[in-house]
Amino acid sequence: MENQETIQQAAARETYEEATARVSNLELFAVYNLPHISQVYMMFKADIEDGQAQSGLESLETQFLEEKDIPWSELAFPVIHETLELYFHDRRQGEFTLHTGEITRQPDRSIRKVRY
Repeated sequence: MENQETIQQAAARETYEEATARVSNLELFAVYNLPHISQVYMMFKADIEDGQAQSGLESLETQFLEEKDIPWSELAFPVIHETLELYFHDRRQGEFTLHTGEITRQPDRSIRKVRY
């Protein structure tokens, strides 16, 4: 977040910087603690205003994919994998809820995920 920026403004700005997409109707979807890197991730779901996205200055590639087409093993960040799993689960259920949890990298380099 930047100074004097709300979490919604930060999410919209980051979305634009990563995917040149303009978003509206932002709703907090998940909050994950990542204590091993001293970070907290607040993930939002939103509407893409014009249905358009492309790689921004901070991304190499941007695509819209169906769940079955996501290259799950190639996702770089466990928090993104976790958030997408929760999103598709909620979408199948027809109801979105707020999720919280913790993701930590263990000494053996494995990932530990806890959903609260």
